[in-house]
Parts: sequence; structure tokens; C-alpha cells
Amino acid sequence: VHPGTWQHYQDVPYITKDSQPASPATQATIDAFLTFFKSRILPKLGNIITAQYPELAEKMRRVSEYIRSFPHIQEVFQERPALDLGPLFTCAAVSVGGSDRTHIDWMDDPNLLAWVVPLGEFTESSICFPQLGRKYRIRPGDAFGLASRRLAHRAELPLSGRRLVVTLFTDRALV
Repeated sequence: VHPGTWQHYQDVPYITKDSQPASPATQATIDAFLTFFKSRILPKLGNIITAQYPELAEKMRRVSEYIRSFPHIQEVFQERPALDLGPLFTCAAVSVGGSDRTHIDWMDDPNLLAWVVPLGEFTESSICFPQLGRKYRIRPGDAFGLASRRLAHRAELPLSGRRLVVTLFTDRALV
């Protein structure tokens, strides 16, 4: 699912379709997960980004301010605060396992980083960058940024256990 805000093929930002499930139970689950993620993980990640990449953080803040300038977005954020991913993030991709196919995220902004946080109980997994001929081990709770629009990547499936991957990104049309 892709909860959050983007601007794919539109003139103004909008709340993603995945953020608006037909089932109230599904909506409650998405909101509970995002609320947990926002309270436990996003503050730490935000602190790291702000300290290590201040210019990038400022650009991300400007995008967030732009999104919040639209009354229809303000209204949704007021009704469902879980969808407001804070000053540095606009959308998340949440998937079980992650993508084990090499790909480039064409809808991400090429000048920003996507941030990946693998969660769960799993053993031995890696993220691979075929263009660089490199792969890096990932563990539950790690977080890393990558130029997902510029660098082909894939995640190796874990040897055992379950992995939930949260990728935070900014739609290229918002920047």
C-alpha cells in the first residue's frame, strides 16, 4: 500500500487511493500502523536527516509546506492525522518482504533520497545495487537512504522470518 500524498499526473497534490480504503477496518489498521511508525521511527530518522543532510531536509520541508497549503489536504490531515507524515515525508510504500526485482523508482524525485526501514523478525538479507556491483546487509530496524530514481536496486528476500519494508519517498511532481 502507498499511504500518503502525491501528485501523479495531476495539477495539485492529493491523498493516495491506498489511503482511502473502502473498509473501515482496513483504514483503522493503516492509521494505527502509521501512528506507531510516526511516533517511534520518524522522529529518529528525521533527526538523522536534519543533522546529516540539512539542505535535503530543508527541501523536504518546503515540499511538505506546499502540500499543507491546499485546503483539501488540510481537511484530510485534520480528519486523519495519521496520513500527515510530518515535515520531511509525503508518502510511504509499505510492503511485506520488499521488492526482489531490480528496479528504479521512476515516480520518485531524482534529487531527493528515498528512505527504507525494514521491520520484523528476519535473518540475513541484503539490498543490492547492480550498477555499483555492491550489496549491503540489512537487519530489522536499519534505515538507509538511497537515490531510488537514479540507482537500480533490489532487496534479497530474507533467509527466514517475516520482513515488512517501509519506504518513505517524495513524488517527483511535488518538487
